[in-house]
Amino acid sequence: MLALLMPLLILLGSNTAQQSAAITQRALRRHHLPATSAALVLVRELGVALLSGLIIGSLLGLCGGIYYRDAQLGSLVVLLTVLSLMLCALLGVEWPRLAARLSPTQREVNRTQLGALAASLVCALLFLLSALFLI
Repeated sequence: MLALLMPLLILLGSNTAQQSAAITQRALRRHHLPATSAALVLVRELGVALLSGLIIGSLLGLCGGIYYRDAQLGSLVVLLTVLSLMLCALLGVEWPRLAARLSPTQREVNRTQLGALAASLVCALLFLLSALFLI
């Protein structure tokens, strides 16, 4: 189940990070992102990621739990989906802000690097939670 889930979570995480980064970059380009407003963007993106993670994770966890007859595996899938989407949303908001601080002239973030970093974080989270839950 987790081997089948891994590519899906990597794609969902990369997509979440890139969408959050696009919103943050647009706000940075328009100079609409002071420190107070950055917290609002972060909270909004984390809320969207939480809601998406709960919906998608619940569906995946329910299907996996019923198919494999293992409630622990189903709950692991829900937790993994929610945490990975929230982590990638956090990455998507903070990565462009960090890039803007380090290089004020360059406002664009390399999407390939962002996707690879999000995929690596999702894989690490998958292996960590699998080791904690299943061993």
